Amino acid sequence: MRIQRNQTAVYWAPAAADGFGGRTYGTPSEIAVRWENRQEVYIDKEAREARSLAVVYPDRALVTEGLLYLGTLLSLNSGEEADPFSIDGIQEIKSVQSSPAVKGAEAFYKVWL
Repeated sequence: MRIQRNQTAVYWAPAAADGFGGRTYGTPSEIAVRWENRQEVYIDKEAREARSLAVVYPDRALVTEGLLYLGTLLSLNSGEEADPFSIDGIQEIKSVQSSPAVKGAEAFYKVWL
């Protein structure tokens, strides 16, 4: 299955707990994605059924609790990359899935927001 990833998203990987019940994030990077704003049932990290706000097919493996924004680094206002929660439209990755392609040449990645 070949996915057309013709959109750009900004990804922040979770770095560490901040000591106050929150989390810090690494330097953001742009990735190629196919972003579908649609609901889909998935299993969350507590093994419960949940409903997504969006389903994203990234070009690489991502991790839960990472953050995604549909857009580019250039589209962010000054300082927003350092404080991703100030960005309108930022979403947390709730669940991830990866599976090898049939021929094994590339993997298929899917995340739920």
